[in-house]
Amino acid sequence: AQAMISDLGLKPKIGPMACADSFDQLAIPPVGADPFDGTMRFSAKQVAPKTIQEGMNLKNWGLGITMAVFYILGAILYIVAGWKFWSVARDRLQLGKSGREAQHVEM
Repeated sequence: AQAMISDLGLKPKIGPMACADSFDQLAIPPVGADPFDGTMRFSAKQVAPKTIQEGMNLKNWGLGITMAVFYILGAILYIVAGWKFWSVARDRLQLGKSGREAQHVEM
């Protein structure tokens, strides 16, 4: 939403967040104030890198196994469909040959 507002040339309708230990100490910045106040910001990777790495490994294994299972199922589906197609085509070909042979005998 912030990117859309700045692309349109409009000023944001909200200001930076403010926090304090009590309402008496809370200083609410003006709406147009600069959102950077010099405080340090942490990402999850900085705070708990081991937990993040474990989650990434679990995600990668889960998606890898899921992809392998569905690729195998897809291959099986193609093989079965091809086998059925060949079976139906072979039966029709044999039926056509027996029909032609019966016509030659009756003449």
